[in-house]
Amino acid sequence: MTRVAAIDCGTNSIRLLIADVDSRNFREIYRTMEIVRLGQGVDKNKE
Repeated sequence: MTRVAAIDCGTNSIRLLIADVDSRNFREIYRTMEIVRLGQGVDKNKE
């Protein structure tokens, strides 16, 4: 199996998934999500 990771950076949260994968399936090793609010205040001045 090969260990892979996927990171999703969104406007409000960041997610991380680590898994072992092969040609038929995958086994989740670790998953987390953190609220980061990267987009907070973007439309504050309506510009």
